[in-house]
Amino acid sequence: MAPNGTPTNLELQADVTAALQSASAVHSTLGVSAHEGTVTLSGTVTDGSERFAALEVTRQVPGVTVVSNEISALYRMSAPVVSSTP
Repeated sequence: MAPNGTPTNLELQADVTAALQSASAVHSTLGVSAHEGTVTLSGTVTDGSERFAALEVTRQVPGVTVVSNEISALYRMSAPVVSSTP
């Protein structure tokens, strides 16, 4: 920890990486970098819901102030199917 009680860049990077690895909704391995509370996520995930989950998990890590999203998704989130009945 830094003298002011905030995690160092390396600690924050490690904390976010651990949180992503333990998150059940995040299956892809992502790049994580941190600088003074700003965390950048990079890499490719399966779909938009996995990207959203990675961002939400990262936002909840203590010390994260900003999340920069450089994640690509292979597929878009599927829209719900709406059926009409006559």
